[in-house]
Amino acid sequence: MTLLQAFARAAQLKGPAMAFGEQVGRPYNPDPFGEVPCICLRIPTGGGKTLMAAHAVNVLAQEWRATDAPVAVWLVPSDTIRSQTLKALQTTGHPYREALEASYGTGVRVCALEDLANIAPPDWGQRAVVVVATIQSFRIDDTDKRNVYSFSENFERHFKGCDEQRLQGAARFA
Repeated sequence: MTLLQAFARAAQLKGPAMAFGEQVGRPYNPDPFGEVPCICLRIPTGGGKTLMAAHAVNVLAQEWRATDAPVAVWLVPSDTIRSQTLKALQTTGHPYREALEASYGTGVRVCALEDLANIAPPDWGQRAVVVVATIQSFRIDDTDKRNVYSFSENFERHFKGCDEQRLQGAARFA
């Protein structure tokens, strides 16, 4: 029995918090995150975090969303790291790109947040899409870099053929 199978079985019988405690030898503190255990791995610079993340896209897509065409938002802490990560994920033959292609073939789409409108409407739901952005792109108080919230007419083609009721429903979540 794998560790994942053992955890799943214990979680079914006793709940995730008790299962976590049994696996790590100390009780789970649900205060910060709730009843679903979260873990944090501390991996040093050069330890393979980005390679693990490239492999994790498929694992999360399958286990969490059960999809072969996920949309992954890949957040990085700075523009320098964004540029490096984006280039590596887009470069054929790079280990990060190879990890994505092993799961999704050469059809995987990788783009920067500002190039998101270049993803064709038929690709959504048919191909894996990885959007690389900085954490600052989503900060509401930093208006210089919060381009994720800006309106773009380029997205109009993505909603062609949607009925009014679906569009109104989607607007409630925006």
